[in-house]
Amino acid sequence: FSVHMANRPVDEAVVIKAAFDLIASVPYKAAPGMNPATFVTYDPDGFPSARVLVPRHISKDLTEITLNTRMDTNKFLEIQGNPKSALCYHDQRGKQGWLTLKGTAHSHAFGRPITDEYVDVHFRVEKLEIMTYNDGGALKIDRARPVVLVRRGDTPGGPKWVLRR
Repeated sequence: FSVHMANRPVDEAVVIKAAFDLIASVPYKAAPGMNPATFVTYDPDGFPSARVLVPRHISKDLTEITLNTRMDTNKFLEIQGNPKSALCYHDQRGKQGWLTLKGTAHSHAFGRPITDEYVDVHFRVEKLEIMTYNDGGALKIDRARPVVLVRRGDTPGGPKWVLRR
């Protein structure tokens, strides 16, 4: 399976690897191996709310991400009102770059009653947008446009991604 960007083929695995490399480049001294991201939700008036958090788990195919929050936060309340959200990473290495994962977030209370204070938030990635200048040209990025993959269902072998221009 491959996607095309700027009339040059780009393998899906190359895009996913570039995304993981970018995520890994975001340092967090308090917990090595964890990488902070900006999590964006929407308030009841439709305005974006952004905050930095550290995802607890990222699936190997980059389709599911687990976050953790308390039930008394705006983040939790905003997810309940509108599950559309985004996780954003900023590559600060060399020529820099960015990764935005767009999808939907839903909360789960660790198998306990939803009245407990802490909940897991499961973020399902529906769209991946990446612009990086630190991959040695592997993504063959057109300097003005990111590579964008959109999830179009799942197959027995994993998610099906398609290029969106």
